[in-house]
Amino acid sequence: MNGGQESACGWCKTKWGVSWQITPRVLTEALAAGGDEAKRGFDAMMTMKKVDVAAIKAARARLRFVVVRFVGPLLMLSSQGPNSCC
Repeated sequence: MNGGQESACGWCKTKWGVSWQITPRVLTEALAAGGDEAKRGFDAMMTMKKVDVAAIKAARARLRFVVVRFVGPLLMLSSQGPNSCC
């Protein structure tokens, strides 16, 4: 960072001591969605030092879909995403 330093959650500090935060659009969109989606996006960002947009997107998408399938006499519910198999 040219004499600066990076920190948790996208925070950076310049070599002159000025702190600022990188906030990816996908995170602000998750927060605007509210509820569990916002919590999952925020929690994912809190674990990062380097911002990983793909990980935030994956966290937002988790548990959005409930797949219902019949297996013999039982009804199976699954929280797998739309692209998961079986």
